[in-house]
Amino acid sequence: NGSLLDLVVSGIAPQRQSNIMAGPTNHSLYEQGWVLDLDEGERKAKENGDKLGGLGYIEAKYGLFGIPNSGTLQLWLPLFPIDQTGNLKTIVVCATNDEGFDTPENKCDLARDVRFVVNGTEARNVTSIQNVASWKARSLCIQISFDDDKNAKNYLEGISLDITVTGVNVTLKNGACTISHVIWETTPQ
Repeated sequence: NGSLLDLVVSGIAPQRQSNIMAGPTNHSLYEQGWVLDLDEGERKAKENGDKLGGLGYIEAKYGLFGIPNSGTLQLWLPLFPIDQTGNLKTIVVCATNDEGFDTPENKCDLARDVRFVVNGTEARNVTSIQNVASWKARSLCIQISFDDDKNAKNYLEGISLDITVTGVNVTLKNGACTISHVIWETTPQ
């Protein structure tokens, strides 16, 4: 169904999966893994909408939130039969558009503060995508490119993507790293 959670193999804090609309997340939960949550701006918007009867629609932009103590989030990116004859070209990972972007020097930067490992090899060509997916003039997405990578071989069934927060300034107070979308592309062989 295209849900981010469908890609998760391991690394999510189990208690939070059942009630995403609950109040602010307890810090100890981040010690158990990445946390499925809403950023504070989305939570406030949802609470305000609920006071007015929901305003006629359901809106919840959630993501997976992690800090260094959350450990590794492991995703499995399946390849469909049409993709299985090609080579991996690009993986795009996007963050939520949370209100914490007002302090960019302390906020998690996916290109700077996160390590991405693809099928057991650390990704080296990780860059921010500028002027496409942004919020308050800040890039939300990174691109892992495999154009020049000799290891971007034909992956028959899928791609393992491990995501680990490494930034020492990433804290709950400054803003956890977030993952809201993952997109991958292959090219014909």
